[in-house]
Amino acid sequence: MATTWPASSFDLPHDCNANVVGDACDIASGASTDLDGNGYPDECCVPVDSPLAQSGAAARNRYLSMVTGNPARLTALRVKLSSLNHPDPPGVSAPLDFSSFEGQVRWVGPPAQFTEPDGVTTFQAADLQCSPHIMDWGAVGTLHVYGDAIVPDSAYEVQAVEVACLPGSEANFSTPPLSVPTARWSDVAVPFQQTCAQAGCSPCTPLCVTQPNALDVAAIVDVLKVRPGAIPKVQAQLRPNTPNPAAPVTALDIVSAVSAFKRVPYPYSGPTACPP
Repeated sequence: MATTWPASSFDLPHDCNANVVGDACDIASGASTDLDGNGYPDECCVPVDSPLAQSGAAARNRYLSMVTGNPARLTALRVKLSSLNHPDPPGVSAPLDFSSFEGQVRWVGPPAQFTEPDGVTTFQAADLQCSPHIMDWGAVGTLHVYGDAIVPDSAYEVQAVEVACLPGSEANFSTPPLSVPTARWSDVAVPFQQTCAQAGCSPCTPLCVTQPNALDVAAIVDVLKVRPGAIPKVQAQLRPNTPNPAAPVTALDIVSAVSAFKRVPYPYSGPTACPP
């Protein structure tokens, strides 16, 4: 008798094609081929589609925003710390330098639903972790990724990796790297694409983003007062070292923006290393 798993068990690597039938049974029954003899159905090791950057979105300080793809495919989302610039506001004499973490890899953890300050609008967010989380990410849609490794004025490479190809051959079955930037510290008010156009930058890079100013402070005040059209929580939330999507935006976030406007150094310790 064929061994099956519940339809909800998308995190089990023994059913890489998510048809709720064990891979060994698929191969033994002839429903799937295994020409390379790796124990996984051949259809699992087909390159997956890329996660897509959120169209028209502002770059975040403390979150990476993307639209997840690959529906009905079991994948893990890998985040490479690509280019960690100085997160301090311009003009700080001895800026923090997190470049020693460049090249390290994190993985997007289980997503959860959170609520905007209006108490009605919801969003999906997930923390970074040191091990892969395997699921059907195509069911998530827009996702905001947070963690202490996400710092301002930096860039990250995101890839979807096919579950059947972990570990070892994932380079052959990963999506092309998607570069996702973060804005300069406390620069939250102006859409990223607009500031780059204003600066005349091509290609668009995090360094093109404007400096924090009074408009950023006003934007966070709008969130705190739950004004219509306010920027999302994932733009306004600047504290603490690892943002908490379940926590409300507070006056301390305004203090962070004012401090950056005054060239106060970035207050957080930044990334922690994964265990060897």
